[in-house]
Amino acid sequence: MYTITNNLSTLLALHGQRRLIAAGGTLEVSALDAYIAAAAQAGHCTVEADTPDATITAVDDEQVAFVLPWKWPVSGEVLVVLNGVALASDDYAISVDGLTLTLDDGSDVSEGDELTLLLYGDAIHGTAIQPGTVSVDKLDDAAQALIGQLSWGDQAVISGGLKRRLQLLDAGGDDNLNSAAILRVTASAGTIAIAPGGLGSVLLGTGTDDAIIQCSSTGKCDIAITYDGSDVVDVVVGLTQGSPLIDCSLAAEYDFGA
Repeated sequence: MYTITNNLSTLLALHGQRRLIAAGGTLEVSALDAYIAAAAQAGHCTVEADTPDATITAVDDEQVAFVLPWKWPVSGEVLVVLNGVALASDDYAISVDGLTLTLDDGSDVSEGDELTLLLYGDAIHGTAIQPGTVSVDKLDDAAQALIGQLSWGDQAVISGGLKRRLQLLDAGGDDNLNSAAILRVTASAGTIAIAPGGLGSVLLGTGTDDAIIQCSSTGKCDIAITYDGSDVVDVVVGLTQGSPLIDCSLAAEYDFGA
């Protein structure tokens, strides 16, 4: 969030936000735009960010050269703020390699002053993340709890059919995922049910070949297939509106000819 303060003794119109700010008043906005940047550079308002995109602290009096924390964007705009005052675009220059910002005049800079960079428009910065460079274990616990994968236990004979335990695993596939996930189960033949005394439940479609099931709180579901043939029945699982993000690519075979 950004707090915009009107420095004028009259109303300040922010056309991009379709809002007016009374003299000395403030307005909170979720994003900057060209109108706010222009007003700030003209001194009509000040901009304060809850979490600036970057803040650089001067280490010397009258410092003019600042090493940027990322390469200057190739598109979009950046609002440069020195001690709360937005600088005009001709008050500084960016090096050809996009890594250094140099002020035209450093006379107003003292050691400890802060140079703040605020992005808006289509500004892009940083280094592209290459595929495969960020592993799942880099995610925090809350994010990992939303991601999982399937595993299947061995088949076992029950009255009238076969059963296998569907177990949800965490994102790394190492530990059980404790999630009462709602999933869709489809069989190539036969009918679907929960094995007698088993975990999980069928929410919709019991006794058919296409059912909506819910795993137990520990991420388990004992899926039974009733079939009067001697073929292999393929069982696939898919996501529903009530599912976390689970890799459902692992299908199961119920071999009634074994």
